[in-house]
Amino acid sequence: MRGRRVGAFLCLAGAYLSFALPGTAGKPKPLFQRLLGPLTELAADVQWIRFQRARIRGENERALFFAEGALSLDPESTAGWELLARHLALYLSSPERETDPQRRRAWFRAGLEVTRRGKQKAAEPARLDLLRGLLFLTKAQLDPDPFSEGERELLEEARRAFAAARLAGIFGAEDLENYVAEELSR
Repeated sequence: MRGRRVGAFLCLAGAYLSFALPGTAGKPKPLFQRLLGPLTELAADVQWIRFQRARIRGENERALFFAEGALSLDPESTAGWELLARHLALYLSSPERETDPQRRRAWFRAGLEVTRRGKQKAAEPARLDLLRGLLFLTKAQLDPDPFSEGERELLEEARRAFAAARLAGIFGAEDLENYVAEELSR
């Protein structure tokens, strides 16, 4: 009988702590995450596998649905935010995939929006600053045409993003910031 009471007490104490302890960076975790714990990460991984399969089959709408589902299950996954942002801003907005410059710009902006959303929820938000800089730098070098602001403004945005990543202590961000500054001085 005593063992059951101790077990019940431990269960209640664990439940209390899972509700009382905050998530990453003081953000409270959603109720379903606190109740299911590691199972939500597993469910998110399954959604990412579905995302990859749909992406490979060319089912972009379905892939985006699975990616959003994975991020809702595991919003602290920095890698998840990075994957979705790269998919939108580099893959879907590439000239090889999309010939219409207006649509390429829209896909690119959607990828940037994912980095903004991810910074609010991801466990390592500064990595999204680094990615944001890489996205701007890539567009400036490979596909600046759809942007009225042109290559120079894309490089300025990259420099600002790399500066934010540097200030957050991301390794390599300073070198990238210096590289972009040299490109801008030409």
